[in-house]
Amino acid sequence: MISRPYPQVFAHLGLARVSLELFAVNALLLTDAYPAADADEHAWYADIEAYESAGPGYVHGGLALPNTAFGYDDDLGRAVLSSDPLVIDDAGAPFRYVAVYQPAGTPADSPLIAYADTVQDNDPAGDTITLIFAGGVLRLGPTA
Repeated sequence: MISRPYPQVFAHLGLARVSLELFAVNALLLTDAYPAADADEHAWYADIEAYESAGPGYVHGGLALPNTAFGYDDDLGRAVLSSDPLVIDDAGAPFRYVAVYQPAGTPADSPLIAYADTVQDNDPAGDTITLIFAGGVLRLGPTA
């Protein structure tokens, strides 16, 4: 999946609401009802919580991305938040979108970071799914 930053993430970073190196970063599964076209209006987990998927093998609030790291890619000239693939065993939550946020107590205090459209509805029906963010969870800098 290729993620896009939530536009508000730049304000979150500038105001130190997000610490990409010190705290956990979670991935949420969102249903196909999520209005991705309105992403510029979404800043907090509370803004999208109503679209979170539900089902066996998935917990409300999402799952922590494993081995996140924030660093600088000299070759591409940009900062990158990366993670290992997220594996969800016995997943039973149908989803289309994946959102990434930093848990901070309540949904209203938990800033959104990035989201990805998987381009199709996914209904894993108890299968294991693996989420891989191609090129990183969040990229800051030139796109070329």
